[in-house]
Amino acid sequence: MVNLTTVSKMCESINYSQILRTVFGKCVESVKPKSLLNSQKIELILPNTVRVGDEYIDITNRKCHLVGFGKAVLGMAVQIERIFGNTLVSGILSVPLGTAKRFAADADMQLRKESVIKVFEGARDNMPDENALSTARSIYEYVERLTDDDVLFVLISGGGSALLPIPADQIKLDEKVQVIQKLARSGATINELNIVRIRMSSIKGGKLALAARRAHKVVSLIISDICGDPINLIASGPTLIQDIEKEKAEQILQKYNLIESVPKSVLKCLSTSTHSDSNALLGKSLVQVIGNNSVAINVGIQELNNLKIRGICMSKRLEGDVSVLSVLYCKIAEAVYKLNSGQIDRERFQHLLDSLEETLKYVEGFSIELTNAVLDRTNKNAICIISGGEPTVTVRGVGIGGRNQELALRMATEIEKNPMLRDIVFLSGGTDGIDGPTDAAGAIGSLHVANDCREWENGSAEKYLENNDSYNLFKKLCDGKYHIKTGHSGTNVMDLHFLIIPLTNKE
Repeated sequence: MVNLTTVSKMCESINYSQILRTVFGKCVESVKPKSLLNSQKIELILPNTVRVGDEYIDITNRKCHLVGFGKAVLGMAVQIERIFGNTLVSGILSVPLGTAKRFAADADMQLRKESVIKVFEGARDNMPDENALSTARSIYEYVERLTDDDVLFVLISGGGSALLPIPADQIKLDEKVQVIQKLARSGATINELNIVRIRMSSIKGGKLALAARRAHKVVSLIISDICGDPINLIASGPTLIQDIEKEKAEQILQKYNLIESVPKSVLKCLSTSTHSDSNALLGKSLVQVIGNNSVAINVGIQELNNLKIRGICMSKRLEGDVSVLSVLYCKIAEAVYKLNSGQIDRERFQHLLDSLEETLKYVEGFSIELTNAVLDRTNKNAICIISGGEPTVTVRGVGIGGRNQELALRMATEIEKNPMLRDIVFLSGGTDGIDGPTDAAGAIGSLHVANDCREWENGSAEKYLENNDSYNLFKKLCDGKYHIKTGHSGTNVMDLHFLIIPLTNKE
């Protein structure tokens, strides 16, 4: 049986928290626009051809234009501008408030001095506002004017829904915001949020592409921030023509008991049938996902393996409430220790993993890979389980936080309950660098966090969790020692979770 004291001494000599911070940073770098576009087959083949993946677009006697909306589109536009040069004749971007200031010293986020691209900021705290609305209208009117002489490139990334808001005719912007806030606070998934957004919008759900239907070609380049990369829902699918059945949006409101509390104008809009001409862009539309969390996770695994830590991907589409996920993560860690020490056999370990699969949505082969890694007698260091996805938080308090910080804090409280887990270290971070309405990307969860909470203010962790105030706890605790702060990263492929489980040789 493994001596837990031996494991603890090993952990004291290895700073797993710092390792995870470094690996998380490498993962984020891998999905920044420069890295992604440099690895894609997107190029200008002089004198008259643009290559996008396996597609070749003839631009003889045609002009190239660009629009974009989302947290990553400024960096994407910089790279497209460098690739296309003077072939690009105009463009409009809608980016988060504060983007220019945040990236003022970053060369990879600077358009040319003579750039033809206009950049507008909006969507404070990732919510639609009047600035974003004004830019969205400019983008819509801009693409309406295009003809067969024009090729339109549309850059899309996470945050695009808030940055491209044009409410349906009968809805006011503040009414739309009210509905989205209610859904988000109730724990609605990003898919559910975007289904309702599409029904409330005059530009989402393919309506932007319809506005550009006279263009020769509409090319969408997407960095995915949704589990499974559903291109019809990323940024609410503005370039993918679709009709969302009215029942779907109504059912989502009913699921969260919001039918009685949303404005009547919204209910009227959601109950109205819609129909779009799905043939309007036949042969004209090209949609390509250029980045997602698979890229980041693969880099994380490689970085960990280089450090002699066995990196294993558990899930790329993790969802669910963080209060549930924290318990399940700890169940897996406990089972790993029991298998490693011989308290349970392979069959019982597999049975436990199988019982959690529906919730955790494992990638193919995860349970076998994890089992073999634990049983591998040559493994003397640690295993790190990596997941990506978009969990949720049910908000009941009035504090400040985000799902990554709350998950990390919940992990700390769960770890404290079980002596077997005292050496595991957890990191949860948003690849966009922003967790909820805060300046943190996420936080570390470990026994050290729980112990410091007890010393700082007895019972403080539970109190802060009840008020959904994880940000303020991590901010005050040890001068922010456990916070993950990267600043706005200029990209977004959802959240990443890292769970390090130290092991020793069983012999």
